[in-house]
Amino acid sequence: MARNNAARRRTRLISGTIRKPAGAGQAAADGPFGAAETAITCPRGLEDALASELAALGVPVLSVGDTVVTTLATLHECARWNLRLRVAHRVLWLWGEFWASSPEDLYRGVQALRWEDLLRPDRPLMVRAAVGSGRNGPPAGWVALKCKDAIADRMRSRLGRRPDSGPQPDGACVFVRWADRLCRIYLDTTGEPLCFRGYRRDLVVAPLRETLAAGLLIASGWDGRAPLVNPMCGSGTLAIEAAWIAARRAPGLLRRKFAFRHLRTHDEERWRAELDAARRAVQPVRAVIVAADRDPAAVEAARRNARRADVAEDLRIVVADLDRTPLPGPAPWIVVNPEYGRRTGADEAALLAEYRRIGEFFRRAGPSGRGVVITGHLRLARRIGLRLDRRRTVYNGPIECRLLEFALGGPPSSPATERPI
Repeated sequence: MARNNAARRRTRLISGTIRKPAGAGQAAADGPFGAAETAITCPRGLEDALASELAALGVPVLSVGDTVVTTLATLHECARWNLRLRVAHRVLWLWGEFWASSPEDLYRGVQALRWEDLLRPDRPLMVRAAVGSGRNGPPAGWVALKCKDAIADRMRSRLGRRPDSGPQPDGACVFVRWADRLCRIYLDTTGEPLCFRGYRRDLVVAPLRETLAAGLLIASGWDGRAPLVNPMCGSGTLAIEAAWIAARRAPGLLRRKFAFRHLRTHDEERWRAELDAARRAVQPVRAVIVAADRDPAAVEAARRNARRADVAEDLRIVVADLDRTPLPGPAPWIVVNPEYGRRTGADEAALLAEYRRIGEFFRRAGPSGRGVVITGHLRLARRIGLRLDRRRTVYNGPIECRLLEFALGGPPSSPATERPI
């Protein structure tokens, strides 16, 4: 109760003023700042998958919105979630909010925050901004520059020097959102987005982001135990993320760069304890996971990525066309990310034949299997020819896609039974 009351004091909006950090009522282990509203971003369409991750970690969810889930967090908890969340892109900790009707209001509001308590003048600083859709406001780049100047002036007046700034997330990061006069100032505790796990250095054309791949597996209900097959595997992202889910491996273990490590509040000893706990939680992979691609170069890229992810021994990665992809055991979970032509420019007639072959391959899996397809080409998806069990809209970057799930034991689709995609 004390924690929630302190958080409410911190997040109260006061017109024209800055809210102050939480005081002595917070536990010392959480530092002097206590819990604040925290916005965790994710791929569009996978917000509920992120919310389920947070619930599994025992984290209460305050709200679910477009590409964002909000909760309460201390800065130490933000560090933990950067390490453990699979679907999240960024973890943004609310530091201040105020009304601003002009650039002068914006500058004064940002400068009034106690940046010297959080930032270090010997570490780089990056500021990003997003603005509302109104036509008369300044562009996001200008807002970021104005806020950076306000922070620098505050640091120079209090500490005698200011941090260097630049366009890369090499140190502390600040995110500013200014819309409808409300300005919200976040510490971006992540820096480089969490989709950059550290293993995928070998790429093929149009790969899935790691966060999207993990989110598709979680959203489809795969539990980390059923046999999983990933035809058309490309650089292996889906199979590698599946192996990490099956191993209960924290997705941030390979990363070294996190923005929270550059804050004054960062406790390196406590962070190393978090890393040690995450390493101890890793389990052997029991599921059979097969990845296949007809392109030998893609298979070699997937194998190199799997070695960097430390799951090469947990995956069977083979050169095989769709028709010859191995199907291990009963009731396999088949996950396919076929081409849909937006990025590769593939011929539509060839894609049409490919989608028909996916349906034929699904039928080979037997009556207890499950087929999962993500595609941005909705007309081609109908050529799979199986009755659709579940669907959801997700976004692969800017491309609107469907995540389609087929219970493979069902009858084929027909115009009378086909659900709209």
